[in-house]
Amino acid sequence: MASATGFYDFKPLDKRGQEVALADYKGKVVLIVNTASKCGFTPQYAGLETLYKSIKDKHPDDFVVLGFPCNQFGSQEPGTDDEIQNFCQVNYGVTFPIMHKIDVNGDKADPLYEWLKAEKPGLMGLKRIKWNFEKFLVGRDGQVKGRWASTTKPEALEKPILDELDKKQTKHCATSSTACSPRPKIRVVHACAACGKSAPRGSPSCRAAAHPVTRMCTSSDEAQLAQSVARNANHESVVEPRRQSARSLYLYIVWAVLAPESRRIPSLDTPAARDGEEGAAHHQDVNVKERAPLVPPPPKMSSAQR
Repeated sequence: MASATGFYDFKPLDKRGQEVALADYKGKVVLIVNTASKCGFTPQYAGLETLYKSIKDKHPDDFVVLGFPCNQFGSQEPGTDDEIQNFCQVNYGVTFPIMHKIDVNGDKADPLYEWLKAEKPGLMGLKRIKWNFEKFLVGRDGQVKGRWASTTKPEALEKPILDELDKKQTKHCATSSTACSPRPKIRVVHACAACGKSAPRGSPSCRAAAHPVTRMCTSSDEAQLAQSVARNANHESVVEPRRQSARSLYLYIVWAVLAPESRRIPSLDTPAARDGEEGAAHHQDVNVKERAPLVPPPPKMSSAQR
């Protein structure tokens, strides 16, 4: 049991001393209580049974209470497993499972309780169980959802238990005790790329405005639909310019290969190209000279001025 890392890995013993695989409770909500027959909180057996029956009526296959007798607190559970079972049934009509008597603290503490205490420490981070009838609630996903002291009555736990039962069940891997992420439901939708609103199938625009409609695969969740639309718009804004550049390059290559020799662009290394460059430079010099303004010659000076 040292290799156990999750709730469903443990196999505590039942009243007959046989292992009970907690993996059988996958997807269920489990309330775990350390019990005693001669404690001031022993009447909580009645409250636990009432809670168990009332919730089982609404969720017959989704909830279970597991009682673990313990004699570590004032020696208030001295009996054998058979004596404890008889006491619970005769005095309180208990129908939920009462397991094999265990230790919850110390070196001989049951591995399940060591894990529970580590997952949900008490006040000020103290892991030790304080007294009889402390309670742990394990959710559908195998995680500890709450821990309550002995003074908390069972009826006060009805709301947190129902809250956990209302949560959707998480699927688990067949070879692991950890929860697996369920596959999202994918559907093909037609949505407006501009505003994110859905459009009727075959419609060129959304109902709100004449926006183009794109076809995409997205989750059935409307919030995820809007995110998918935004991602699609950002993706198109990056991809489309690349497509146009690639298309232009492809057309230029086709034209360069198939165009007649007379229409091709001459290479810069050919004589014609060099002549063209020199001719252009010559014409440029001529044009510059023609456009230069004429500067009048300086006036002639008379002999007196000289």
